[in-house]
Amino acid sequence: MNIGAKIKDLRKKRGITQERLAEYLNISAQAVSKWENGTTLPDISYVPKLVSFFGVSADELFSLNKSMTDKRILHYREEFYRLRKLFDTDGCIRLMEQALSEMPANYEFMLDLAHMLAQKDEKPRDASRIISLCERILDDCTDDNLRYPAIELLCVYYPAAGRKDEALAMLDNLPDMLIEKAFWKERVLDGDERIAQKQKNLIFLIDHVVSCLIYLSSNGFMGMSLSIEEKLRFAEAALQIYSTVFYKGHKSPNSGTFRHIYERMSELYCRLNDSEKAINCLSKAAEAAKCYDDTIDSTDNYYPIFISSVKCRHDERCYLDTVRLLQLMDKRESFDAIRDTSGFNAIRSELMRYIEASEFNKKQE
Repeated sequence: MNIGAKIKDLRKKRGITQERLAEYLNISAQAVSKWENGTTLPDISYVPKLVSFFGVSADELFSLNKSMTDKRILHYREEFYRLRKLFDTDGCIRLMEQALSEMPANYEFMLDLAHMLAQKDEKPRDASRIISLCERILDDCTDDNLRYPAIELLCVYYPAAGRKDEALAMLDNLPDMLIEKAFWKERVLDGDERIAQKQKNLIFLIDHVVSCLIYLSSNGFMGMSLSIEEKLRFAEAALQIYSTVFYKGHKSPNSGTFRHIYERMSELYCRLNDSEKAINCLSKAAEAAKCYDDTIDSTDNYYPIFISSVKCRHDERCYLDTVRLLQLMDKRESFDAIRDTSGFNAIRSELMRYIEASEFNKKQE
């Protein structure tokens, strides 16, 4: 079987049209048709892309060593983690674009690129690229671990593109939250395993409630019609709920949420021209960020009795929360009200000292 016939055979087995293959390769459908008809042969530059797209062995298609592709995937994955930990969003975007130029059917790279594009701008001027990437994942990928995050992004960007009805129709086909597997595990497991699962679910629900309170008070949601004092009530409610389950000052991954809440409260107090409370909340945000960063390599159990059976585990894509806070302090206009104060500069200096001394930071250099 010649190369063109092999491409046609692989394409049909996977239910892919010539147009879809051409789109991945950034060529015309006519070019694909000529390959399959034996009129022309693929340029050598398309060899690694075709191998990756069809997921075949090297010997099966162009005698390309599959282990080489695996090494390239690992290289891109490790570099992506490194750039993301440094909050280099533009670098992550360029890297994933390069990765997809080599491996156009790698759905994990597609999802990473979509997330980075979404992170670059809260409301991108043109959401079509994010939508296109996510739709490709839903059309061709069967891995729910990638499909569901793609659906989550589409729920944000479909409405922004005037496609709200499509978003709702897509959601109608998904299960309700309470029949998600983590909640059903509560019924299947028993003894200590059931307790641990219930506590994991408690963490998930508390995180969700707190996130809702913070984002509801932002200008993109209810915040447009709320006073500053009312927004503070949302943030204070989030702090009270979170403090009920998690201990402030305890070194755990959840310290990152305390940082977010205090950071939000500090910004609101800045807008009220209450410098003392703004700096106080910012100081607490810095302490929470350091608590978060101190647990990067930790797998200890949580201390609070409500979640004592769950281990503190950082995601493999963890980063220095202190770096994140420092960047926000430097960029957010809301902090201009306290930027020239001794308290603000003392917090900033302490964060810089912590970051410079961090073992995690040294590993990234």
